[in-house]
Formats: sequence, structure tokens, C-alpha cells
Amino acid sequence: MKTKLSYFIFNKRSDYERGHLENLRYNERGISTDNTDTVGRGRFLSRVLDSGQADLSWHRLTFNISGNEADAFKLTIYAANSLQFEREGTLYKIDELVRSNDFSLEEKLEFLEPYIQKQTVGIKDVLLHEVVGRYLWIVLEMYPQGNEEMSISNI
Repeated sequence: MKTKLSYFIFNKRSDYERGHLENLRYNERGISTDNTDTVGRGRFLSRVLDSGQADLSWHRLTFNISGNEADAFKLTIYAANSLQFEREGTLYKIDELVRSNDFSLEEKLEFLEPYIQKQTVGIKDVLLHEVVGRYLWIVLEMYPQGNEEMSISNI
């Protein structure tokens, strides 16, 4: 019996704009750090991906990276079977929280912390077999070294 495979690719401006970019910019290669950035870190919180199937075991996540060999990056992978959660008596939807301008990225990550299923550092081809849930989203943190631009594409 053949299993139907589904995949998602982030490769156009709208893919990145439906998430949250911090100290990053979109260009023809994907998302890049700004070489004039003094913060030293860029972060991307992706939009929520819907597999359409509860308790799905996700397979794999890959992306391309360019920049200095010393550049570092961290990937945090989140998953859930429901988009709704309650916090301090208020009901939230994860996909709306990701797009919201009412919260800083730090606040969003605090809300989403219970949904972390995997974290990696410096790995651009990640197996996700233990990541389970209908919905999946990621946070990619980029730490460029020196003044060179760091780019990530085709997530």
C-alpha cells in the first residue's frame, strides 16, 4: 500500500511574511540577516502548517544555508493537534498568535513553549519522526559571525 506524501516548501515572499521575521529580511534567496545588524541574531517564526491528519508523525525538514562557515543557527520545532489553547483564562489560536502584531516575538515564544517537540543546532537536514501532531511550525534562529550576510532558503 502506497502512502500519500505531502510536503511544504517556504520559497516565496508570502511564505515568510505569514510568519514573524525579527532582524531578518526577505530577498530573492530566501531570508537573510542584515550585515549592518548590531543585534547579532535574526529569528523567523514560521506560519502554521496543517497536515490535515491528527497525530501525524512528521518526516523531515531540510533547508539551504549560505554564509560564513562559522555562522550558527538553531532550529526549534513545534507541533500540536489543536490550534486552540487557553492561558490565564483567555482562549488563543496558534495561527492567529503567530500573525498577530499585538505580541512581541518573545511573548509569542513564551506562549508556544509547551508545544516544543525538538531542537537542533547547526543541522540543516533534520529527521522529525518523533515530532507528532496535525500542525507544525518552526523557529529558526540565525547567528551570523562577522559582517557577512547569512541566508536561508527552501525551508
